[in-house]
Amino acid sequence: MVTELKRAELVAATHRNFETVRLPCALALKEEVDAGGMLSESDKQFLEEMLRDIERTSLLFASEPTLMVLHRCAARLYDEIVSRDGQNARGAKVEEGGRRAVTVVDTAR
Repeated sequence: MVTELKRAELVAATHRNFETVRLPCALALKEEVDAGGMLSESDKQFLEEMLRDIERTSLLFASEPTLMVLHRCAARLYDEIVSRDGQNARGAKVEEGGRRAVTVVDTAR
């Protein structure tokens, strides 16, 4: 009985932490990259840690369906953010490279 109670407490704590801390931060990062911003190293570490923690918890409680749903949602959100960040980084390199490659030629002489 105690084991089942501890299990329920851990699952509830995981949900609460995700909903109140990790999800709002991840959604703010998604808004940032959707607006053309790029992730900092600490942003990337936060996202990787979020995903890793949920994966660990999901492995411990593989029979808990709500944690499996939480894991899938977190993984999808992570993929969307990281993918968009990569697109933004490639776009920034193209723009940066394009500016350097432009040579102004004075044809009026």
